[in-house]
Amino acid sequence: MHAHNKHKEIYVILRGSGQFQFDNEVFDLSEGTLIRVNPAGSRTYRNSSDEPMIFMCIQTMAGSIDCYFGKDGFKSEGVIAWEK
Repeated sequence: MHAHNKHKEIYVILRGSGQFQFDNEVFDLSEGTLIRVNPAGSRTYRNSSDEPMIFMCIQTMAGSIDCYFGKDGFKSEGVIAWEK
């Protein structure tokens, strides 16, 4: 089990299967599963099969985005290559 002070995590299961535990809840994992975990709470994961489980874990500081994409994005100039 582990937890974080400031970082949230996103787990992406790329291959294989397993289980994920958050506090006392256990979830099954399979290819394509996405899990987002806030800093609070303990978590762990395991491979429950004979095949390798391959996953990606992305960490970022919780609350680090100060606005939503709709407010931050804007139209820019440029030519879209596939529209030529």
